[in-house]
Amino acid sequence: AEVVTSPNNPQGNNLNYLGSNGLQIYGFGLGYLSAYQPGTNTFYSGIYCGGESYRDMAYNDGYLYIGKKGCIHKCTESLFTAKRSYYIPDFDLYGLAFDGTYFWCSGMNTSTNEWQLLKVQL
Repeated sequence: AEVVTSPNNPQGNNLNYLGSNGLQIYGFGLGYLSAYQPGTNTFYSGIYCGGESYRDMAYNDGYLYIGKKGCIHKCTESLFTAKRSYYIPDFDLYGLAFDGTYFWCSGMNTSTNEWQLLKVQL
């Protein structure tokens, strides 16, 4: 394994690959994302994404989907601005994945306080 060390010590534990440029996104912390470009060994920090801590993310067709609480935000790849938001009523989202057709959301139903796995087509 090759260890790559970030100069800015990011917080968070999420990792996602973004498109043909190979950008690795990681470290949600206090409303900011951090990123790493393997080809140039460049770190980017402090990418602002709304002032809140997000929980997970998935990538599809040039967009980064960022999940938090009862919402999935469809964001542009370059500036991470939300193009559209999808609300999931009565759901507190903790995990997000995309399988090529569906988004899978893990989290808690806020009405029943039960953990659920949802299959969502946006």
